[in-house]
Amino acid sequence: MKLLIFICLLLAVARAQDPSLSCNYRSFNQIYQCELFINNPNGFDNFTEIGGIHLEGFGDDDVNSIYNRYGSTTILPRIICDTFRNITLFQLFRSQLTEINDNAFSGCSQIRQLFLFSNQINSISENAFATLRETDYIGLDDNFLTTLPKNVFANQQNLTDLMLNFNSFNDLPAGIFRPLQKLQRLSLGHNNISEVNREWFATNSDLTYLYLQGNRIVLTSDSFAESQPSLRHLFLGGNEISEIPTGAFAGLANLTNLQIHSNNIREIQENTFADLNQLRSLDISANPIEKIDDGAFQGLESITSLSILHCRIRTLGSHSFENLANLNSIDLNFNEIEDIDAGTFASMPNLTYIGLRNNRLKTIRRNIFGALTELRVLDLDGNIVNALERSIIDDAANLETLYFSGNLCANSHFSDFIINRATYLQMLEVCFRNMT
Repeated sequence: MKLLIFICLLLAVARAQDPSLSCNYRSFNQIYQCELFINNPNGFDNFTEIGGIHLEGFGDDDVNSIYNRYGSTTILPRIICDTFRNITLFQLFRSQLTEINDNAFSGCSQIRQLFLFSNQINSISENAFATLRETDYIGLDDNFLTTLPKNVFANQQNLTDLMLNFNSFNDLPAGIFRPLQKLQRLSLGHNNISEVNREWFATNSDLTYLYLQGNRIVLTSDSFAESQPSLRHLFLGGNEISEIPTGAFAGLANLTNLQIHSNNIREIQENTFADLNQLRSLDISANPIEKIDDGAFQGLESITSLSILHCRIRTLGSHSFENLANLNSIDLNFNEIEDIDAGTFASMPNLTYIGLRNNRLKTIRRNIFGALTELRVLDLDGNIVNALERSIIDDAANLETLYFSGNLCANSHFSDFIINRATYLQMLEVCFRNMT
């Protein structure tokens, strides 16, 4: 459908100091949008008219989208919702909002999606969202919120997405999310939260996505003891986690994706993830991990991707990765690995990617691997390899890429390996000879 654009004139000025509200109206793809021009830095709320001229055949009741073009206001003037009562999409970015009071949305009962990102909101009244019973998305990222009233979401039974990233929350009332029975995605990243309250999610049986990255969270044995059978994705990166207590993930039986990178974990102990037998992807990168205990990944029979890059691992034991038969990708790049015991990768016959880039490996022996028939990429860039057992390459019949730049016996990026195998074998001959 052809985009129609109509530039409107300012018709009304509300009071002294020239505060004003006006709209440009746009119609496209069944959306009739008011592009709001707002000048209300002192937070007046006695506007009598919104300026602008509708497109022919349209009126206030046809407007279903509000978007701020530019300007500022510390509050949401009530006249917006009193004028446009059928808004379903409300967007007000970077407008210097500081508060949302009880009157802000009192006339807007049809809002489905509410975006208030990148303002300066530090206060939301308890009844601010009382009329928003149809709303399924609320975005309050990048504001100055430190807390929320206990019952602020009391009427949001249809809410599926709640975004509260980049605020200054230290804590939240225990029952704040209790009314949100349809909540599927909750983001609380980059705040100052120090612990997970097990009561927060007690009634959120549909919650699948929980983003807690960039806080100050320390895990306890009951952080997730409350059963969350629907939760699939949990993000705990960039917190202050130094250890994972036994039972920390006991209530997350169906979790498939766990991100716990960029913390202060130094050791992965036996059975750390034993409660997560449905896990598919685990990222514990960028921790100062020095040791992986035998049986550390016990119970992860379903895992397909494991990332442990940018750590401080020096050795890998033969039982470090037991029972990971379905693993496709293991990323150990940017560690300090000097030695790999025989059989270390033997329990992972389906590996298509092995990442050992930028370690301190000198010799690569065949006995550290199991089956290599599925291997497509072997990354050994940036080591000091001077000897490579030829049977590794012979057995990896489907190898597509060998990253080998920066090593001693050869220094190249071997792409299209299947096509150029004969040539590459000659280029690696020194590495093979050095094994004898």
